[in-house]
Amino acid sequence: MYEESVTERQVTIFLVNKQQMLKEELKKVELALEALNISFEASETVNSNDEKNRSLSFIVRDALRVMPEFDPNSKLDNKIAFALSQKKDLTKDDILEIIAKHQPTLDKNKFERTLAVRLSYLLKHKMISGEKRVRSYIYNLLPFEISHTSLIL
Repeated sequence: MYEESVTERQVTIFLVNKQQMLKEELKKVELALEALNISFEASETVNSNDEKNRSLSFIVRDALRVMPEFDPNSKLDNKIAFALSQKKDLTKDDILEIIAKHQPTLDKNKFERTLAVRLSYLLKHKMISGEKRVRSYIYNLLPFEISHTSLIL
């Protein structure tokens, strides 16, 4: 068996290459998590014995969830979630009609502007999905949901 001594330079080159490879892999994982609407928060605590505990929490941004029942007293986001729970691929006008059907006293003209602003906000903050088709957006609920979880490292 042939023995070869490893130099410090070879170890350094190996570690730098490994670091670069892991950074590239981390970028891919971060892109996948971003697509799933998940963010990470790292924290470090020190207990009474001067030991450091590291934890990593991941939180799904507040994507709208399926709402099985309409509540006229709930927030606008919940009313939008209810409408999006009824059917897929809804336009702003479709959502307006569903909400107006369940809340007949609503002033449609005034509410239409409010709804447009809120849908824009929800889409921008990735709380719902939207796809531009011709001159309007088609909205849907996001299909994936995870609750808050912590990992102790």
